[in-house]
Amino acid sequence: MLLTTGYGDPAGPLNSSGYRPSAAVGARLPHAWLADGHSTFDLIGPGPTLLSGKQLPEQLRREFGLSGTTALLVRPDGRIGACLYA
Repeated sequence: MLLTTGYGDPAGPLNSSGYRPSAAVGARLPHAWLADGHSTFDLIGPGPTLLSGKQLPEQLRREFGLSGTTALLVRPDGRIGACLYA
């Protein structure tokens, strides 16, 4: 079983030294610390989780070009299922 393959990666297994966090659909939700001491991973529930732009740290929004009105639909496995723009 090969567990190191990412979505949209035609080159094959991921190289851990070349990992670049992304907010693209299919990418794993990037890790970031929230003001209350929790991480973005703590926000993921047992079902699909909708994260509004205001729930995401400003640093993360700036890094990935997300506005305060952008929302991410995150699957229970931590992958971004949709990026919704308002």
